[in-house]
Amino acid sequence: MTKIERNNLINEKCIAYYSGFGGVEIKAIGNLRNTPKQGLEERVYFVSGAWYSAKEAHSAKIHFETERPYFLYMGNRIHLDECLRA
Repeated sequence: MTKIERNNLINEKCIAYYSGFGGVEIKAIGNLRNTPKQGLEERVYFVSGAWYSAKEAHSAKIHFETERPYFLYMGNRIHLDECLRA
């Protein structure tokens, strides 16, 4: 992700949030870029530290191997059903 994309992502409207890690705001799910998807990979675009001054933009692959889809942040699973819709 480029620096401009990261800044745009931080300013996007929040669609869901997770209350751990200083606030994780999910901004988008899918493929933000206009490039063809490689396989069935879906990504989640989120901002960590959203409730503090140290906001950082991230993207992670959504894992569907279990019955509860999740993505990884700092080696920890964040299940999508634990995120609250905004």
